[in-house]
Amino acid sequence: MPRYASLRSPRNLHITKRMRLHGQGEPLNILVVPPSDWVFHPFSSRLHYIFENLALRHNVNVLWFRLNAWNTPARATGAKLLPIAAPFTRDMSLNNVLTAPSVISSIRRIMNKESIDVVVTSNILPGLVASVLAYNAGVPCLFDYHDHLPDSASLYYHHEPFKAMVRCTVSRIVSESLRTCSLVVCSSFSLAKIVAQSYAISPSLIRVIPNGYDPEIFKPVVDRDALMKRLGLQELADYFLVTYAGSIEPRLDFDTVLAVIKDLHNDGHNVKLIILGKGVSGNFERDLRKRCARLSFVHFAGYLNNPVDVSHYIAISHACVAPYKPILTNFGVTLKVLEYLAVARPTFVTPIPDIMEQLEGCVIAYRSRGDLYQKLKLLITDRTAYKTISERGCQRVKDFTWTSTAYRYEKLLQEITACGGV
Repeated sequence: MPRYASLRSPRNLHITKRMRLHGQGEPLNILVVPPSDWVFHPFSSRLHYIFENLALRHNVNVLWFRLNAWNTPARATGAKLLPIAAPFTRDMSLNNVLTAPSVISSIRRIMNKESIDVVVTSNILPGLVASVLAYNAGVPCLFDYHDHLPDSASLYYHHEPFKAMVRCTVSRIVSESLRTCSLVVCSSFSLAKIVAQSYAISPSLIRVIPNGYDPEIFKPVVDRDALMKRLGLQELADYFLVTYAGSIEPRLDFDTVLAVIKDLHNDGHNVKLIILGKGVSGNFERDLRKRCARLSFVHFAGYLNNPVDVSHYIAISHACVAPYKPILTNFGVTLKVLEYLAVARPTFVTPIPDIMEQLEGCVIAYRSRGDLYQKLKLLITDRTAYKTISERGCQRVKDFTWTSTAYRYEKLLQEITACGGV
């Protein structure tokens, strides 16, 4: 019998223990088990953007890990934070293991006290707890599969046997979670295929809802000189600026980007690479900072807490890069790519399938060091070289706002709670 037969399919969902019919205007009581800390993690997760939007119309309860391993200020939230036990360690993965008893009791208490109608999870061990408890309570549960979790969980480990053990363990935990979930929501079509193949999940139980961006923050800006002054970067006014903005992690190929910028610099081009961001685990950021400190053609701006500042850095740039390593084929359209395009910047990407498929003709793909060198050189010598592509990209991403993404999620949640499932 296929494994997916044990998921809560339409045949057995009509016997759930608790089922409320919701009208179009009636708010839902939603429990979100996020992939990381809701208010302290340096980079908001897609669930944060989606459910902060839905919190304007629904009762959104968020399991709060109370973990600030990054020394970042808390971001505002419209959701109700439900704290678990105080963290034992700054390591998120280890902390999830150590606080498991608190997670179990917290979720059980929350589901009863808040009369939860639907659970949405995007975590590994807490996600298993949430999905099993939701299943036992007859509450629909969605798993938001935004990343291939066995790969991302093992990303920061270098010892291959240990990496393999982490992949295997995570795969088994996630498999159990998915078996007790009502639906799996993926951020891309590639991930949907991986979920179906890796966990033997029926494609009928998978939905694709893409990432988004905030059009109020990320938008084209006309007065570049004013932005340069506001950011205190007048000394970079004469440089050709290439920017990376986002999480600094091992899945990024900074080697190629740094080599190309160095080549352009040595060939007499007045070029500088700007790096915005922060590492969320391991020593990758520290090592990259140490390496870049000796390079005159790199400006390491670090982490910016205000997304408006990030958008302004993108706006003053002549080009942006999303240098994912070629071996990564399971990414969807990432947040940074959407934000680059929304500001109408020429965006250079490695050829990730979903990006190339959904943004065909809107991004500039490169496949090697020489390829990126030639394409950046063309833009340096002719600033209008990719003008049409940039304008097309800016127009295309209007289909990917967080508002539209949240609306799709809302419709799915209303459908699944109206019938107790799918």
